[in-house]
Amino acid sequence: MTTASLPPYIDPSQPPTKRSPWRQIRETPFVRTATLVMPEQVYQQVLSSPPAPARRYGRATLTLADILTGGGGGEEDGWRWTDAQLVMLSAGRAGVADSRMEIRGGRLRMELSKGTYEKCGLQGRPLAGQGGARRHVRARYEVEVDLLAEGRRKRRGPGLERVLWAARNVIDARGPMCWLVVAEERKEREEQGLGAHHVKKKTTWIDVEGETRAVLRGVRVPEKVACLVGEGEEEQECEDDWYEVVEWLDMVVLGSDGITEDHGQSDSSHSRYKVAVGEDSDVKAVDLRVVRWAGLFSHSWITTLLIEIVRRSKAANVASWLALSVASHRTEAVGQVDGYTVLLQSTQEEEGKTDDGFQQSRCFQFVDSND
Repeated sequence: MTTASLPPYIDPSQPPTKRSPWRQIRETPFVRTATLVMPEQVYQQVLSSPPAPARRYGRATLTLADILTGGGGGEEDGWRWTDAQLVMLSAGRAGVADSRMEIRGGRLRMELSKGTYEKCGLQGRPLAGQGGARRHVRARYEVEVDLLAEGRRKRRGPGLERVLWAARNVIDARGPMCWLVVAEERKEREEQGLGAHHVKKKTTWIDVEGETRAVLRGVRVPEKVACLVGEGEEEQECEDDWYEVVEWLDMVVLGSDGITEDHGQSDSSHSRYKVAVGEDSDVKAVDLRVVRWAGLFSHSWITTLLIEIVRRSKAANVASWLALSVASHRTEAVGQVDGYTVLLQSTQEEEGKTDDGFQQSRCFQFVDSND
C-alpha cells in the first residue's frame, strides 16, 4: 500500500509518472476491467457526464506475418504496426501456449516455448522463474523487437527479416491467431475522413461505454473510507486493516448481501470484512453507485479517466471518496501485476473545513493474486 497527496493541478498532456498512483497505472499496460465505486452524491457531481472519451477496441484474426507486412488490413482498418500508440494482445495463456505475443510502445514481445524458440533462430532470453530447477514447468523464452526502429528504415533490416522468416515458417504454422487491438490513430483518421471508403476490413471494432449498475441501497461504509483524512496526519494502522477495505470494495462490486447490516455478516472464510454494527458505530448507511468498463484498455486511458475525475471533484468541491479498481489481462506466468485499487479521499484542514475535491490517494497493487 502506498499513500500520496494529489497535486493541485495535473496537466493531461504531461501526467505524472513516478509517484503513486500514476506509477502503478503505468505498470499495468493491458487493462481488462476498470470499476468505479462511489456514493450516489459523488456520482451526480462527478460522473453526470462521461469522464473520459468513448473507448473502443478491436478483434482481428491475423498471422504475425500479416501484421508485420501490412497485409492484415491494418492500413484499411485505421491502425499501423509502426504506430507508437498501438496496443495489441494475442490469444494464448501465459506460460502455457506455445506462442503468445503483444505489441506495445512500438515494441513486439514474443513469449515462446523452448521448441518454438529453437526453431525460430531468434535472439532472446529465458524468462525468470520458469523452467530450470522448477519441476513440471517448461522453460520459456522471451524475444523483443523494436518495430519503430525497424519502421524508420527505408529498407527492411536483417532483424525484421529474421522475424518475418520465423513468423512465416514457424510461428504462423498453426494458422492465424485472435488479437485484441487498441489504436489511437484510428480515431484521428476517422475524424479526418480517412478510411471511410474501404470496403474490406478485417478488424471488428467494439464500442465500450461505462456500464452503470443499479444503485446499492443502505450500504454501510467502513469508517476508514468514509471519514475525511486530516492534512498531514500520519496513520499507524496496520496494512491488513486496509486490505479489509479492499475486500469490502470487491464485495460491493459483486453486489454481496454481506455489505449491509440487514442481511447479516459475511462468512469469515470468504472475507475478513465485517459490517460495522451497534450503537457505538458512527458509520451511516449510504447509497452507492458502481460503474464498470470491460474489454482492452491502455494505461493512458486509465490515466485520462483518473485525471478528469480529480479535476471534476475540485470543481464541484467534493468532500467524500471514490475508488477505482483495475484488473489486467494475464500476460506473464510469474510476477504478473494483476491489478490495483486506488482510493481517492478528501482531506480536512481544520474542524468543519475541508479542502476542495480529492486531495489524497491510497493505492493497493496486487501481484500474482490470481494464482
